[in-house]
Amino acid sequence: MKNYFVSFDKPPINKHFDMKKIYILLCLPLLLIFMHCDKEDKYIKQLRIDLGSCPQTDYRCMCSGIYKDFNIKNYPGIKSIIFTAKLSTSHPENTCSLVLYNLTDSIRIDSSAITTRSVDPVWLESDNLLEFFPDHDIDLSLHLSTEYMGLWVYAHAAYLYLYME
Repeated sequence: MKNYFVSFDKPPINKHFDMKKIYILLCLPLLLIFMHCDKEDKYIKQLRIDLGSCPQTDYRCMCSGIYKDFNIKNYPGIKSIIFTAKLSTSHPENTCSLVLYNLTDSIRIDSSAITTRSVDPVWLESDNLLEFFPDHDIDLSLHLSTEYMGLWVYAHAAYLYLYME
């Protein structure tokens, strides 16, 4: 019968296991990365705001209160705002349109309309919208619409990308 007793008085000795070497090998790449970082690289250059999605519709749909109290003054150094969304339609002859909407002032954000005729979900984006945002708190919403009533359109996801200097 074999003796399966193991003593815990002394740790096992392994001549090939050198903790200092492993520590140096793991930390050296991190040290090199930190040495090459500029001071300005530590600041946020891009911020993504998730606006969610809209339920499918065969006419028009307003998804109210998607993002509350948005104010460009809260983002110092902002140089551009890009609106992007993943859209599709149920029929290639139909147009799916998604617009960023300012609920506080009851107006569309100019130049924010993005459209597609694709039946497969596609990512689309606007031009820079910075000049079209007011300098006070607003509630943002999405407005989804279809060209032909009775044909379905979908806004699968929507984001605002804020780029800083």
